This record gives sequence, C-alpha cells and structure tokens, in this order.
Amino acid sequence: MSDYIYHYTSLESLALILKNRTFRLSSLANMDDLEEGETSDIGKFGRYTYVSSWTAESEESIPLWNLYTPNMAGVRIRMKRNIFDTEIKEKDENIQKEDIEYSKGLLELQNQNNVIFMPYKAELIEVTYTNDRSLLYPQATNSVENGDNLSFSVNRSGIGKFKRKVWEFQKELRYRIHSLPFSMRELESFQLENKIKDLVHEWIYVRKNLAYVDLHIAREAFEDMEILCGPKTSYAQITIIEDLVEKYNPEATIQKSSLLIR
Repeated sequence: MSDYIYHYTSLESLALILKNRTFRLSSLANMDDLEEGETSDIGKFGRYTYVSSWTAESEESIPLWNLYTPNMAGVRIRMKRNIFDTEIKEKDENIQKEDIEYSKGLLELQNQNNVIFMPYKAELIEVTYTNDRSLLYPQATNSVENGDNLSFSVNRSGIGKFKRKVWEFQKELRYRIHSLPFSMRELESFQLENKIKDLVHEWIYVRKNLAYVDLHIAREAFEDMEILCGPKTSYAQITIIEDLVEKYNPEATIQKSSLLIR
C-alpha cells in the first residue's frame, strides 16, 4: 500500500488550500454522482455526510484530469495518508467523561452550529463499486419492538461507501465524516425521554446540513506536499503556482505532467 494519495483540483482550490492550510470535505448532496447519499428508507440522508475525494494511483489519470481540473490545467496534489491535524477536547464533569481527540476544525464547527460529528476524526475509506441496489441505497434506520419498548437506531456505515461500477475508473479513496444536526444536550434529552425516533424525524425533514467542513492539515503532511501541474497548464499558470508555493508552502515541490496532450 502506497504511503501517498492524490487529489485532482483546480488552481483556485489550490490557492485556498495553501493559504488556509485546510482541505474541504463537501456534503454528499453536492457530489457529481447524483445518487450519492441516497437511502432506501429516508431519502438523501447522506447530506449529513462529508467527503474529500482522493486516489492511491500514482499514474496520472486522463479522466480525472478532465473531470476535476478546468481544461486539464489544474493540479494534482500528492500528500501522505492521514493528512489532518488533531486537537483535544478535554473531559468535563457533566457530559464528556474522558478526553476526545478530534480532527482540527470540527470543535469550532460544533460550537458555532450546534452539531455533533461522528467519528471524531475523518476516516480514510476505499470506495467500493457495485450495481447492488441494496448497497447503493442502504437502509439507514432500524426499529425493533420489544413488548412496550421501541428500540430505534441509525446506521450510516454504508453511506458514502458505495458507487456504481460506471465510476470504477476513479479508483477513489475518500476522507469521510458524518454529522448530527443537533447538540449533545439535545441528544441526551431525547434519549432520556425515549424520543430518538422523533429527533431523527426532525433531523431528516426539518434541519439543514452544512454545505462543507474544512479541516486543518498537519504541518508534516503540508510541508511534504507535491504539486503536479496539469498537462495543459500554461506558463502563466505555472508562474502563479510557483508564487503561491513560495508564499504559503516553500517546502512543497512542483512537478510538471508527463502527459503530452494537444
């Protein structure tokens, strides 16, 4: 398994990545594959799941240059796996009984938007390509009656994991994280009152998702960055890339595509 992964993107996105030292995970509702995030029971539940798309293929991909860089004049960023910095949320006497390590950037978003992120750190997963509808449209909720009690659970392990075989050329890895659009105190309150099903109903039909999540890049990963200029990148665009790197990440290296395309 390669230590490095690759991300194709535009020159404009590169500028923001370098300046802010962050990578953006976008809601599945905004992916190019319109099936992304659909479920069999509660619609587009994946809008609360956020991903950033990568590949482990070191060989340049013409389809990926075409899809994700304007006129093949963007860049391909190479970085080591596990690119995100972390921070600690310390335990308290009420809700949180132990220290929790988060991907840096999530705690600020939680506090500003009254949301919960799970898992606490973005996970790097491999996309599985299939035409099995039960995987493409997973069941996200489960209800079990036990006498007078109703057990209601939510499972999102399959959301953002599967795509149709027609997308197999992407050979995609992705960073993924899920959110809950309410605070920890709200969740505890509904759990105590055994109203989780009511909360999930509001979650699905009422509350809005964040459009994206920006996570901070770890210093070591940032400085080890390699930027490959697209096969149709102009001299002027390469000059802009060189200026950006000199200003924001002088440790990074710049390479030119080996593809010869008119």
